[in-house]
Amino acid sequence: RDMLWGGFLALLWMLQITLNIFIARNMRRYGISEAMIPDIIQVFQLIIVVYFSSAFVLRFAFPSLALEKRTAWVIGSAPIALEKIFVAKYAWYAALFSCISLLAGTLNASVLGISVGGALIFIIFIVTATATTTAFGMGIAALFPNFETDDPQMISTSLPGLVYILLSLAYGAIGAWALYLFRVHGDISSFLLFILTSIIAGAIIFQCAKHSFKTLELG
Repeated sequence: RDMLWGGFLALLWMLQITLNIFIARNMRRYGISEAMIPDIIQVFQLIIVVYFSSAFVLRFAFPSLALEKRTAWVIGSAPIALEKIFVAKYAWYAALFSCISLLAGTLNASVLGISVGGALIFIIFIVTATATTTAFGMGIAALFPNFETDDPQMISTSLPGLVYILLSLAYGAIGAWALYLFRVHGDISSFLLFILTSIIAGAIIFQCAKHSFKTLELG
């Protein structure tokens, strides 16, 4: 079921990339240069990346802690701190989802013919956003664990899951606005502020989540 769900999300993402190919072909057909690409299109690409990466986090990373209850006795008897397992899980999911987002972002940038400088800024944005949304998802899951069910779909649609969805949507909107200000007005401060705020916010919720393991009982 997890493979089918992941395949479904990947299919939707590929359809979006196909749409970009259609846009790029029509641009070449009518002689539209890269400089004439509406900045809103690139901003929209960032929103799409945040949406899909958040969907992957919600489906796979968010329920991962709750699913540890199945093997709680193994973890409890192992000489490994639970927060170290949490950090390892975060590193794995953040790297995996960042690679997926990076691949999709690079494809979108190449298809639309975005300049190297614009593509580099876009890639920095999406990698930062993916790592931060992963920290948000796993942090909220650790602060408000749900051990009543082992169904990832039910865990994802719980109250903490809904909070994560709203937080991700708000974060994506802020990131898109920062990218828009940078692309349209050349406001470098919006770019730097978004990156810095993402790092700080992700670090805070990550540290709070690690601290919660001192009193967390799996079984």
